[in-house]
Amino acid sequence: MRYCYPGMVFSLLLACLTAVVSAQSASRQAGQLLADARYDELDALYAKVAAGPFAITDSRPELTDYFKGFFPSETKSEAEWQKRREALERWVEARPESVPARLAQVAFYQEHAWKARGQGYSSTVSEEGWKLFAERRDRALELLAAAPEAARTALYGIYLEAYIKAPEGKYLEEVRWLADRMTGIEPGFGPAYSLVGNYLLPRWFGEPGDLARYAAEAADKLGGADGDILYAQLLGWAAYCEEDKFVSLHRPDYARMVRGYEAWLEKTPAAKRFPIQSRFCYAAGLTGDWKRARQLLGEIGPVASFGNWNGRENYGVWLEKSGLRQEFVSIEIIEQQGRLDEAEKRYAELARDRASNRWLTLFYLSHGLAREYAGSAGARDMAAPVDSIRSMDEVAEQCRVSIALRDFPRARALAMKFDRSRPHNLIGKITLYEAALLEGDAAAAGQAREAIVALKTNRKAYRVAQEVLSGKRSAADVKPGDFDWKSDQYASQGATACALRLYEIGEPAAATALLDAALRREGGYLEEAGRLRALVLHPPGSSPLLSEAAVEAGPNAKAVTAGSGG
Repeated sequence: MRYCYPGMVFSLLLACLTAVVSAQSASRQAGQLLADARYDELDALYAKVAAGPFAITDSRPELTDYFKGFFPSETKSEAEWQKRREALERWVEARPESVPARLAQVAFYQEHAWKARGQGYSSTVSEEGWKLFAERRDRALELLAAAPEAARTALYGIYLEAYIKAPEGKYLEEVRWLADRMTGIEPGFGPAYSLVGNYLLPRWFGEPGDLARYAAEAADKLGGADGDILYAQLLGWAAYCEEDKFVSLHRPDYARMVRGYEAWLEKTPAAKRFPIQSRFCYAAGLTGDWKRARQLLGEIGPVASFGNWNGRENYGVWLEKSGLRQEFVSIEIIEQQGRLDEAEKRYAELARDRASNRWLTLFYLSHGLAREYAGSAGARDMAAPVDSIRSMDEVAEQCRVSIALRDFPRARALAMKFDRSRPHNLIGKITLYEAALLEGDAAAAGQAREAIVALKTNRKAYRVAQEVLSGKRSAADVKPGDFDWKSDQYASQGATACALRLYEIGEPAAATALLDAALRREGGYLEEAGRLRALVLHPPGSSPLLSEAAVEAGPNAKAVTAGSGG
């Protein structure tokens, strides 16, 4: 292998370990300030994010995020990259002694080099790609060498030198020395350890056991709980990369990994624990600790992103081997029998902290328990006036929640608002159709059905639904295999529309088959999964979820008929 890509690997590590960056992230602020040529503010923001101290629990320090604001994504055109390069040149020209200006220019050329090379294996890189990669990488090193000493010796300046040199094995010892310089300045600067750890993997320049030894030495030097956290981070990354070869290649100190992950979780707010728990769970399974894996799966709750398990299939294996899948089957039978108090208790037992138990959130949505849902983990603000909701994504999610909770007036108001903004998406139209069927309003159902059929679209899933709803295709002939569940993001919407029509014509078994397939696709998304489960468990024509009197009576009034969809 001629080169290996540190940007791709490190970015993947960050993506797996961090939540979505907020609109006020350092990178977004920096990018906007550069576009506006507000150089004093750029320097001030850099001073803030570079000040430290850095915490080992912060996998994406604001310092590294700040510099990501100075180059476009790899998918952007060369014209966009050229525009950004010129903006950086203007900054350097206006502020030649500015440390962040000079470092941003270096970082730009290195990332531009990786854009030319691409993220694939070396065998996939063209000669022109290699040529541009080398030219831009060399230019990055030239600019760094010519930068003021304050830039070269700054923490991020040292990091850039290591980052640029790391893909060539001949520099590995120098990279380790540079990493030691960084951690001597800031012991909690995680990217320094991660850069070395990645290249000590056997797939790059390390031998079996090298990474574990480095992790142990670095962790011992850092000391205490932070040292254990660092060990868990580095070996957790190795587990993700090596999968079933993890134990044989790295011979990890699993007890120390456990201590590290537990300390990391203890220092992390509950809302941000998911990626850490996921990586912990994956490593636990690879070492055969299925009891702990089951506990963590319960704490995590429904999963929408399977990156930390190396894919949906692996996540399914973890459910199976941990015994949790069979537990779900058992609980769902209880739900279908209407024994909701018992089902709620079983879901509550899946996680130690009831307040963060997302299985309970899904349960409350599935059975229209609005009061309990309002106090559950991840609940939407369903008291917010519809007119006050600006984000159409939030409107869509509240459509799903409202229909699951059988709040038909709110569901209709949200659906109409969404439909006005995004008329070519079926979310609003399906919500109106579903509400009409659940209320038994045949005229409104007919109008909603006609609106779906009238939509001009080339989306395959929508076209299938239109054929079924218009009568051009027999609803009974539609099967889950008619939808592309793997790559069509609209598959669940199309299938749901077909399922509603099947309920309307008295084919509940066929409707349930489609909804079950949609649930396998959407099971990790609380709002959509709750809406789909509510439709399966309480379909049109079944007993109502809760009478008004039962709602007033609260959680003790939960005797519900599951209906024919179960």
